[in-house]
Amino acid sequence: MNWKALVTPQNLLIAAAIATLIVLVLIIIVLIKRYTFTKKLIGLKDNPGPMDKEQADYFSKSRLLHRSSLVEKIGIKQGIEILDTCRINQYWLEELKLHKRKSLYDRVLNYYPDKGLFTCFLIALERKEFALRLIQWLDNSGEFLVMRRIALSGVGEEFSGKKALELFKDNLPQIREMTGDPEWASRYFAIKILLYDEQHEQSTRAIWECFSDPHSLIRKTIAREFSGDNREKLYNELYRLFLCDPVQEVRSAAKDRISRDFTDIYNINIDSLKPWEALHALEHLSAFSKADEDTAIRFLDNDNLELRFSAARFLEERGALKRLLLNADMGDRKDLARIENLLTKSCEVHISAFLENAAKSSNPGTLLIGVNILAKTGDVSLIQPICSRILSLPQDSVENKLLFDKALVCIKKRGTEKSLVFLKDMLIKNKYNREYAEKILNSLPPQSAPLLMGTLLDLFCDSKFLARDELRSALVRFPSYMYIQKILSIIKSGRGQYAHIMRMDALKILVELKQSFCLQTILENLPILPLEEARKVAILLVEFNKKDFFQLSERLLESNDSALRASLISCMPAVDGQVFLKYIKEALNDADPEVRISAVWALVDFKEKKTISQAISMLRDPVERVRTEVAKSIAEIGSESALEELKNILNDKNEVQSVKLPAIKGLSASSSLLSIDILCDLLVHSDEYDKEAIWALSAKTLKNEMSCMVEKFKDGTPGLRDKLTTVFSKMKETGETVLVELLKEDITALKPFICLVLENTGYIESQIRFLKHRDPAIRRKAASELSYIGTESAFRGIVLAARDSDEEVRIAVTKALEKLNKPDGTRILKSLQEDPDKKVRKYTSWALNRLSSINMES
Repeated sequence: MNWKALVTPQNLLIAAAIATLIVLVLIIIVLIKRYTFTKKLIGLKDNPGPMDKEQADYFSKSRLLHRSSLVEKIGIKQGIEILDTCRINQYWLEELKLHKRKSLYDRVLNYYPDKGLFTCFLIALERKEFALRLIQWLDNSGEFLVMRRIALSGVGEEFSGKKALELFKDNLPQIREMTGDPEWASRYFAIKILLYDEQHEQSTRAIWECFSDPHSLIRKTIAREFSGDNREKLYNELYRLFLCDPVQEVRSAAKDRISRDFTDIYNINIDSLKPWEALHALEHLSAFSKADEDTAIRFLDNDNLELRFSAARFLEERGALKRLLLNADMGDRKDLARIENLLTKSCEVHISAFLENAAKSSNPGTLLIGVNILAKTGDVSLIQPICSRILSLPQDSVENKLLFDKALVCIKKRGTEKSLVFLKDMLIKNKYNREYAEKILNSLPPQSAPLLMGTLLDLFCDSKFLARDELRSALVRFPSYMYIQKILSIIKSGRGQYAHIMRMDALKILVELKQSFCLQTILENLPILPLEEARKVAILLVEFNKKDFFQLSERLLESNDSALRASLISCMPAVDGQVFLKYIKEALNDADPEVRISAVWALVDFKEKKTISQAISMLRDPVERVRTEVAKSIAEIGSESALEELKNILNDKNEVQSVKLPAIKGLSASSSLLSIDILCDLLVHSDEYDKEAIWALSAKTLKNEMSCMVEKFKDGTPGLRDKLTTVFSKMKETGETVLVELLKEDITALKPFICLVLENTGYIESQIRFLKHRDPAIRRKAASELSYIGTESAFRGIVLAARDSDEEVRIAVTKALEKLNKPDGTRILKSLQEDPDKKVRKYTSWALNRLSSINMES
């Protein structure tokens, strides 16, 4: 293309014309827009008040700022209220804060001083050229209290009082007057400046008076910045603000100032403060001070909950509560209780975050405190983690068993669903561990029923499960509708479907539920229970429905079922069923042996002595267990004549053994001392029944019975003595304890024989061995009891303890030897001094010398 051909004068003129046209069009557009803008802006004057949405959108911030000069001119010409209406004053102030331009500064001063003057003042403090413009504006304002106008245009913004003093040093009299202004902003402005006026006493006086200013910002400012000449007075004012000022920021400023400038004289006894003062002091404890931590710990036990809360917050932030918990020593129970008390107090005011550390700890003391606290208070969500940790511990120590019990208590009192699920899993896992299962079942709370019912019924139907008493108790605590149908089905099932123990437990539960609609079912199934338990059941049944119980019993006693009749007969004495006495007496001749036995013992319980005594013929019953029970009943309640009948049976050479053996068992159960005479006579006159008679006598361990046997031993033949020694030996510790008690009663006639019995049974030798036991308490007891025995062999053992490390043992030895230092003890004493054992001779001599020195001193 030939460009040169196109560039002709004619074409250039056309192009210039087009460009000129475009410029004219643009100018026209600008003028139209300016006209439109001006017209709309002036239009705001006719509609004062907030702009509507359309106007607000049109007069946007960017559009107004772009035409700031035009808006200013229109405002001057039409009225400056337009500047407020279109909000350009506000935009100028916002821009001034961001871009410190002189044009903006002047516009804010001239048109928006009530809101922007303080901003202009702050800028003036930083830049001298603006300071000159501000001073000039202030001079031209002609206002009498121009300083006050600056102050009131602010809202308590921070500024440099020192720089402000330099700027307004010629206005100090006016500024001092402002300290009495009713407006706090005016007083604040004045105080900020006067704080740095060190040349005029009036300024300092005004500041002292403002320590009690009504506005907190002024008090805070003075506390933070004032440096008066009177140091002691300043400290006292700061101390007062720190303890008594109701505003937190003022107290903080005062405390910070004291910590910075007055550590040499700061002294506070927090225990002597009033509650509100103590609360303020606790808020400002130092996180780096061990003394402050100790102070907070003291207040943690305070009855004032606000003080306790403040102390707990401080200790929590410092980590002290966590340290107390984690360092708890299970071995120091006193300190453990102290720590638990303190931490519980903290939880009571909802400071409990430290408990989160308990579940992560392996320290037994920490776990114990954590679970004890959670049983009473604290975040329940922590129960599951800490209790699961404890319940998973092996039960191989006293500490772990204690923790286990405490964890169960915690779950029972406040356990969440998670903790109950864990407990259920633990029960299933340890169902054959009886100790575990018993503890868990005893701790199940009622609210766990829906979650655990299925598991409990499964355990109920498990014949290998041993914690059955606790399982029954747990079920009874739960709503009966959840399991009564299952219980009834077990009771009414055939013998082979459920184990007998399950049927027994089911019947016991039904009884404990005390439902009147189950009475007949219970009575008809009473034979499921042993007789003794059936009696207990009958008592419960009568308590809640006596009339129906007796009516049903009367009908059932006429039934053919012997087991049911035997069970009901055995229950009658327990429920005052004398109305059935005639039936019970007739039952002595019943065809079933169990019925006969039940009738015999029912008569015993009814104290029918005459009937029982007359039942001597039943000793020849064809069933051995009937003969045995009859003999026992005769011996227990029968008269002396009845016991003589038993004696005659034993002495009758023609009587068969099957009758004599029950008679001996009956005499064993008798509480009459005549039974001892009869059994001892049997031992004297015959060897045939020694085994049975010795067994029968060994069951008689009451003091009067033992005393009677010692009498028999005293007066008996050598053969009887040997047999009675065997009796005493079979009694073991129970008999020896009673013999020692008899010995301490100092019955002269019996004492030597009791000692002889104890020597023959090996009791003295065992006590001598105890003199070497590592436990001092056991050594003391042995020395004391050997001194009561007082035989030669006993004293031979005693002197060996003469140099025992325990003082009380040595005292017991001395007291024992005092008994020998009398005429009746000469023989034993001489024997000990001439004992073949050199050690015995040596210790005897040493003990006697010690005894002599004690006597001389006394």
